[in-house]
Amino acid sequence: MSDKDIKRKLFGIVKSNGKKFFLIIIFLIVSSGIALALPLISKEIMDNGFIKGNFNVVIYYSGITLFLVVLDKVIEYIKEKMRASLKAEITYSLFEKAFRHFEKIKLSELNKKSNTEILNNLHSDISNISMLADSVFFMAVTQIFDILGGIAGLFIISWELTFIVLCFIPLKIWAVMLLSKIRNKIIYEYMQENSEFARWFGDTLSGIKEIKIFGLFSHKMKEFEHSQKKIVGIEKRLTIQESVNNTFDKILLQILTTALYIIGAKMVFNLNISVGSVFTFIAYSTYVIMPVSALFNLSLILSEIRPAAKRYYNFLNMEMETEYKEEAENTKCITAEMKYTPEITFRDVTFSYDKTYEVLKGISFSIHAGEKVALVGLNGSGKTTIINLLMRFYKPISGSIQINGVDIRNICINEYRKNISIVTQNSYLFDDTIKNNICLYKEIEEQKFIQILKDCNLYDFYCSIPEGYKVGQDGCQLSGGQRQKVLIARALATGNNLIILDEATSNVDMETENQINELIKTKLREKTILVISHKPSILKYMDKCIVLKDGKIDAIGVHEQLIKENQVYRSFIHTGRNAYNVSKSLVY
Repeated sequence: MSDKDIKRKLFGIVKSNGKKFFLIIIFLIVSSGIALALPLISKEIMDNGFIKGNFNVVIYYSGITLFLVVLDKVIEYIKEKMRASLKAEITYSLFEKAFRHFEKIKLSELNKKSNTEILNNLHSDISNISMLADSVFFMAVTQIFDILGGIAGLFIISWELTFIVLCFIPLKIWAVMLLSKIRNKIIYEYMQENSEFARWFGDTLSGIKEIKIFGLFSHKMKEFEHSQKKIVGIEKRLTIQESVNNTFDKILLQILTTALYIIGAKMVFNLNISVGSVFTFIAYSTYVIMPVSALFNLSLILSEIRPAAKRYYNFLNMEMETEYKEEAENTKCITAEMKYTPEITFRDVTFSYDKTYEVLKGISFSIHAGEKVALVGLNGSGKTTIINLLMRFYKPISGSIQINGVDIRNICINEYRKNISIVTQNSYLFDDTIKNNICLYKEIEEQKFIQILKDCNLYDFYCSIPEGYKVGQDGCQLSGGQRQKVLIARALATGNNLIILDEATSNVDMETENQINELIKTKLREKTILVISHKPSILKYMDKCIVLKDGKIDAIGVHEQLIKENQVYRSFIHTGRNAYNVSKSLVY
């Protein structure tokens, strides 16, 4: 995304909140006007009050000063309340857009970064973009009026002294441009290193078990120190640069003030200007010089906002699933036939993840309504890819996938997915109660819910835990078997007629496995079920088994037939049985 596009996006944020931005700027202009008036009032108090000994003048203008200061503080309170609300609304809006976008992004795009890195980047970027509503940003904008008002005040008092002040401005502008350029570079480097550290930190936390098992902590500690030293070093450079800017500001202002005192004193002694005018002039000179520093701060803010906005909007431009990025004029709603008697057809489907190696090579098969079909094959043969394609996480390079004769790409994606229940080894459990994880925000009759628990051999466990018990992130408070039972119960609770079981019984005990097999034969007998499994105890109940080898269909038949006639299937079952027996001996 180009800088021009970024500016357009940022302007869009300002425009969408234009009324509040406008009111805040009006309040700031009024405050600036009050600030410009106060030095003139102080001049009157000094020249016509103290020096001329007029007590009434002192009282009158002191009262006006008090009134203006109180008015200014009331305006500041209203302005800050409005600005805080504006910043909160911008932050919420940006987070909401990002969260809604998660539904549309292709999984292959999300998988390129860790969850920790994505969250860190979003939080950092949105915090920086919301600086559009920071007080420093608004103050910098209104400083333009301070500069114009200050210059007008300077000319009214003394054009000779004004010339001295104006000579300092080019020097200040030069410093602003130089320091801003340096800071831009440092900020970009800081964002990159922070993003890289978030990615590393997320990867390390995900592998903490392996780190403990293999004693890798010392190595990871070195990686941590190396990364943090880089970040700390950049933070030091930012702090030093800010210190250089503040030091330069103070020195420049002090040089100007010293020059004005000396030259102003000479003009007072020559009776060319009053004492009050000199002090008022020095006050106005700060309105001209210091706003340049504020404009520098505006440049610094923009130097942080621009790269953050670029990364944020690049996230929003991540490749989306087909339906979301194209006009869905021809998209169809799912029909009753698709919902209650789903039939799946793969026609000459070819697919590749990286466009170099074909994972699936022109496969074709059908699953009729109510059939129980198993996908069988070694790792890498294409079983999970078929599931991913059926769920529309990816789309085929060629060929088509149909449900009841309609290409699945022409069906509303949300409706389509809602009518499929899927259980995999990697299905996610939310940090919520078991009931909420099973029902997924749907109202289910208590009697039906209890029956589902009993069908999945979960009832006794459910009754033993306290009410409101949460399963932890991804079910970390549950055993592997308990976790898998909850996932299977979830599939049953949806009531969908198309069910996918990807190694769904891999972590359950023999009793639960037998119970699930019985469910397939009885309560699920009219459901359309697609299974990935290596277990003969499940495969023997399938209406047909599809044997995959190197992305192609090697054979299709029933379990008993394939055992006798297909070498690939026979070898796979033999290997799978041995592995299963080993796993049983380890568990039991």
